[in-house]
Amino acid sequence: MSLVSGAVDLYMTYKFLRILTQPFDKTDAFKLGIIDERGKVLKKRKSLKTDEEKKAYTIFHRLIWKLKKIMEKLPLGKTRLASYAAALWFLKEEARKKGMEHPDQLETTFYNYLKENDGLPNYDDVNEQFSSFLSEEKLKKGKYKLRVDMPDSGVLDNRLGPDAKVGDIINVTKDTEPIDTVLGSEVYSVKHERTGKEIVVSQEDLFPIG
Repeated sequence: MSLVSGAVDLYMTYKFLRILTQPFDKTDAFKLGIIDERGKVLKKRKSLKTDEEKKAYTIFHRLIWKLKKIMEKLPLGKTRLASYAAALWFLKEEARKKGMEHPDQLETTFYNYLKENDGLPNYDDVNEQFSSFLSEEKLKKGKYKLRVDMPDSGVLDNRLGPDAKVGDIINVTKDTEPIDTVLGSEVYSVKHERTGKEIVVSQEDLFPIG
């Protein structure tokens, strides 16, 4: 790792942890009226006009805040780690676009943050521990429903995608290989039937319907 790339990785990791742990009502975005005290977006990114507003609410912020909201809704525990996988995958992709050479550091940092709050096992053991939860590596052909809302679920051209909702149909046209493994859980590119867009999910996000 070069000195420059190492500095970028260190900065991105620091920024990630700072945004993750900062209360919504202490952020610049809250002070500027972009979000409320619970992180609900009041101004869309495309409507922001000043440099100060755009700096306070970037895609990086948006993806990290999604993780925060998932954390607020779900109990911590190793059986719930898969619920963070898709959101964390997009965050790592955004960090890579911004020049981070080793975005997996964000995954490690996030896991260690959860571990401090919930006594999870060592990160080095997580892939082995999760192998018992995943019945198969491939996602089977068929139709599924989303178990959870997935705002900003993303598409594979690295733009933020549609708001995928609980109960939306996901159409898997063939047995599908994972595109990555995050926190010990495979993530997949699948078709969101309502919009026709490719989104990224983990098995934990899906419920088979036939």
